[in-house]
Amino acid sequence: MDLNISLNKYWSKLGNLGLINIYENNNLNGLLTLGFILAGLSFIYDMFFKKATKNSKQK
Repeated sequence: MDLNISLNKYWSKLGNLGLINIYENNNLNGLLTLGFILAGLSFIYDMFFKKATKNSKQK
């Protein structure tokens, strides 16, 4: 069974950037890079936008 999904090309492009070089496979390095990017975006969103909704619920 060949699981060739179209997102694999994005992981390999992120792996070719060389930001994270833990594994020899560029697809795995790209997947880790994507995970760190999404985690960073989630942290920034929670830090700036979650406080605004939290203060409005206390009133």
